[in-house]
Amino acid sequence: MSEQADPQDLGHESSKVTHNIISNSLDLKDWLEQIQPEDRQANSVQRLAPSVPPHTSPPWFTTLHRWIRRVLGQVRGRRFIEILSVEQFAHQTPELFWNGWFDSPQADTTIEGAMVPMWGWVIGKPSKVTTVRLVINQTPLDEIPVNVVRPGVHKAYPFLPPDPFGYYYQLCVDKLPDAGSLRLDAIFEDGKVEAIALIKFYRY
Repeated sequence: MSEQADPQDLGHESSKVTHNIISNSLDLKDWLEQIQPEDRQANSVQRLAPSVPPHTSPPWFTTLHRWIRRVLGQVRGRRFIEILSVEQFAHQTPELFWNGWFDSPQADTTIEGAMVPMWGWVIGKPSKVTTVRLVINQTPLDEIPVNVVRPGVHKAYPFLPPDPFGYYYQLCVDKLPDAGSLRLDAIFEDGKVEAIALIKFYRY
């Protein structure tokens, strides 16, 4: 799994672009993002109210559009996944995390293909985060080792040990239900588990 998590080992040409993004995609928004935290219970996921509604189309139009795309996808043998929303939690728990960010995929995007590349980074405090667990609609799917080096993150936290803080994963679209949520849980070295992101999706 650790070899699969390193984008340099991917055999296709686009891996070069992916590696550059993973290595250098520490964006200023990581530090300027200001979201009012909500009260959260231990080991639970609380939804943040988005400041702008992500979808402004009438419900009937959205339903019709998805139905048409699903039919066309089945006829043409193509797969799509629509990312409805992405919510970040690591920055809300400073007693457990220095910081963290789920970089990709982003909200309001549609991805075509059998696999969805996913990546991000997370820094535990005081215990190290060793694994990120994927949970689909409350059912554990897989675990991703935190073993990708992120130079930009290290520059922002030079006082921390030079451990890898990034993770990378290729999510098989066929493993997803037609609609639902994908939660990312950080698993700490001491056994603690805490949610770091929640992705709502729709599959065609």
